[in-house]
Amino acid sequence: MIYVLAALLPPLGLLLNGQPFSAVFNLVLIVFCAIFGLVFHVLWLVPSAHAVIAVHMKREERRHREGDGGDPPARAAARVPALKRDLRHRPL
Repeated sequence: MIYVLAALLPPLGLLLNGQPFSAVFNLVLIVFCAIFGLVFHVLWLVPSAHAVIAVHMKREERRHREGDGGDPPARAAARVPALKRDLRHRPL
């Protein structure tokens, strides 16, 4: 759903995705593309493409961060004896 919003209303999609600086940049991009898009029509696609790519990158970053959120306490506690054992057998 956020991808559709980013494609149709790019600044709003970026704001709702939690990217205010990208939304402001996208507004500047829209103004630039509105001026030069009269001659080069493909420029009308640039703000939407920017928004969709930015939303995708942010979602992938969140997914990566949630998947790598650290060790649960049980696994971390299980590693402590192994670390102590490794340190005892390590030569100085």
